Amino acid sequence: MKSSRIILVDKQQEGIKLILKSSSGEIFERTGEVSVFHDVKTFKNFLGSMDITFKGGLQDLTNLKIWINNYFTFNIEEIHDGIKFINKNNTLMLVTNNGAICSNGIDTTIKSVAGVDININNLEFITALNMKELFQHLFNFTSKEKVLCILGTVVNNLCIVQSKNLKIKGHHLLIVGESGSGKSTILKSIIGAILNYPDEEIKSIGLITNFALIKTISQGNYPVLFDEYKPTLLDKYKNEKLSEIFRNSYDRATVSRGNKNLDNRNFVLNRPIILAGEESYKNSETALMERSCIVYLSKQERTKEQEFSMSWLQKNEILLNNLGVSLINTILNLNVCEYNHLRETLKQNFISLKDRVLNTAINIATGIEVLNILLKNLGLNEIKNYTDLITKNIKLEILEERENSLSQVEQMLILYNQLIEDARAENVNEVIKIKDSNIYIKTSEMINQISEFNKKIGADIIILKLKDFKKQAKKSNYIIDTKYLHFDTDSGRKTIRYDLYDSKKLQKLNLNSIAPKDVLEIVDLNDTMPF
Repeated sequence: MKSSRIILVDKQQEGIKLILKSSSGEIFERTGEVSVFHDVKTFKNFLGSMDITFKGGLQDLTNLKIWINNYFTFNIEEIHDGIKFINKNNTLMLVTNNGAICSNGIDTTIKSVAGVDININNLEFITALNMKELFQHLFNFTSKEKVLCILGTVVNNLCIVQSKNLKIKGHHLLIVGESGSGKSTILKSIIGAILNYPDEEIKSIGLITNFALIKTISQGNYPVLFDEYKPTLLDKYKNEKLSEIFRNSYDRATVSRGNKNLDNRNFVLNRPIILAGEESYKNSETALMERSCIVYLSKQERTKEQEFSMSWLQKNEILLNNLGVSLINTILNLNVCEYNHLRETLKQNFISLKDRVLNTAINIATGIEVLNILLKNLGLNEIKNYTDLITKNIKLEILEERENSLSQVEQMLILYNQLIEDARAENVNEVIKIKDSNIYIKTSEMINQISEFNKKIGADIIILKLKDFKKQAKKSNYIIDTKYLHFDTDSGRKTIRYDLYDSKKLQKLNLNSIAPKDVLEIVDLNDTMPF
């Protein structure tokens, strides 16, 4: 018999590993918590073999524990839950199932259990000659701005310890494209190959349960890959839970779950998320759009040169594996101060962005700069003049060529404008009134018509209730006042409440049916009405 004492870091518990030899000569290795010695039935379940039997009682089991502790538990192993980067004794390392990889070797006393098995111990670092050949195709499997966003995100995801120390949020990567556009190929053959991520570990996110998803994202801090993201095929509850998990994962939030012993277990959503699917986020949810880098792919945009490069990369997967190992080694030698300096230097290149999308752009660019460190170490030319391409993709896919991403209020106003243009809106002349270049909208009726459209057809946005819409519209200065307008009708004079909207902000959204640029006076609005 051999044994080792185990420290279960994430559970903050002590464990034991026993290596046992049966009467038939077969070797068994069993690992568990020290509590297996507290009960005979639990210990028998721990052994779990026909060849190994324990015939004693509780007192015998206690004596066995003392005997093992006195004579056999010399080694101490540190076990982590999932593949993760850690900083231990001022040394950055990547803990895998086969040991902790450091810049100066492998520490086999620190290992991980569960999670993906990336198995990179036997891989070689990439050479300058191979890197030069690889780069001819690595930046040509799709358009340059998309390649930069994909690679920059993947590399920066590996800088999880540095970014967490600086309290920097890590964005999600969403690759969207029609069937046959190459999104799954990129996920498996490019991203998966660089991360040395097993194909069988890339799960369909629609088939995984909510708890299993939370558990998966909390096992370590190595990137996690999901495919087949199709929100329109998922029910409302599933989409709501995915949205909640994605939002909380961006903030690395902690999720608590109770167990049968009435104890709470905390799951920290640490793993960066990379998604691929045929659709973007349900309802174009602003909170998720701003927390992501989105890359759209199309079969029509793909050139023969890009197809050739993709085919070459698939045939030379080992070079991508070696690149991934080299990047990990580069990151293990990158301290927090150096990482922060890279970010601060890059920030000045994104003056047209702000808030979360600015953070996303800096994350991507920092990943490219880490790649540049590797290139410099290999004596190769660095990647330059790329920040404008990153900005281009973010503005196109997230901001939709606007200064900021659309709020829920703006999305609803745009939808109502579309209803008017499609002749789906009713009694528009009663809902919208224009006087002296001022635009008045009966907000309650506008919301009613939008909600009715959503019930019949289904909208691609989140529909706010009247109270929430008006509160948000006022805070964003779309609604600047509330007025009571007077009208003469056949049954007498009526007073109706309207909201006064900022016509310039409406026109800036190109809402030509709500706020035409050549704003005219509506004839049925009395000239003498008091304001």
